[in-house]
Amino acid sequence: MEDSYTSEHKYNFSVNVDDENSPWTKIVKLVGGSKTVLDFGCATGYLSEVLSNHGCRVIGVDSDEEAIAKAAKFCEQTIKMDIDELNLEEFLGDRKVDAAIFGDVLEHLKNPKRVLQITREFLAEDGFVIASVPNIAHGSIRLQLLAGNFDYTETGLLDSSHLRFFTKNSLIRLFEESGYIVVSVEHVIKPIEHKDFIGLPSGIVEPLLSLMQQDSSVNVFQYVIKARPTEEKGSLLAKDELLLDQRIRFEERILNLEKQIKEKEQVIKELEQFSEKVKKTPSYWIYRIFIKPFFKR
Repeated sequence: MEDSYTSEHKYNFSVNVDDENSPWTKIVKLVGGSKTVLDFGCATGYLSEVLSNHGCRVIGVDSDEEAIAKAAKFCEQTIKMDIDELNLEEFLGDRKVDAAIFGDVLEHLKNPKRVLQITREFLAEDGFVIASVPNIAHGSIRLQLLAGNFDYTETGLLDSSHLRFFTKNSLIRLFEESGYIVVSVEHVIKPIEHKDFIGLPSGIVEPLLSLMQQDSSVNVFQYVIKARPTEEKGSLLAKDELLLDQRIRFEERILNLEKQIKEKEQVIKELEQFSEKVKKTPSYWIYRIFIKPFFKR
């Protein structure tokens, strides 16, 4: 049977833990150190390596034989398995793990609810699940639909191998229906850009952009969710949605400020380079020796 989820090599990422807006950074911080971790869709081990460096004992799960062979050097154990056909008991027995990670995996599965329910049985008493999932309600997708388009791509929000699509609410509902209580939802921010408006009449771009910015989720590219098994219903998320909106806007502002700082640093660097060039010209030294002292009198 053909695997319904495979890492392939397009999912071989590089993890930069200094990038606070990266889903991988958020996952690593949420996991913490010295944990036993199930890394679903581990691919070549790019995330397993970082977790291992943080003292975690990683069990990598993937269906790609070539990729998981590379991940083996970062994992305590590897399991070659189609995640949609998950059977952990065969490999883990009665062993429990502290954390299970689904890094950009749930959207590739035929039945993510079943996989989450099975995983729940292998979590330790204080165990938890962390998942990063694309936001199908991102502004770029909304604009595509307004233009009458829904075009799949090689990677990204409309990755051609995605079988499921989630908004924040439907993602939370998936976890609650699978027997979990959601304790936190973090956001990976990617502001919509003018190129996302291609195909729409130019006259509606600015008013539409202004209207869309009133919904903070239009700039959320991915959600990183943390959940724990429970018999209760509902979530522990802040009930005041205004606080969540303010947090997203604050994160967006930080990203914009960081971008402005980088731009200004580049300008300063260019000015310094120009200054060094000027200092090497005869005109500069004529000014310094003969003209500048005259103005100081």
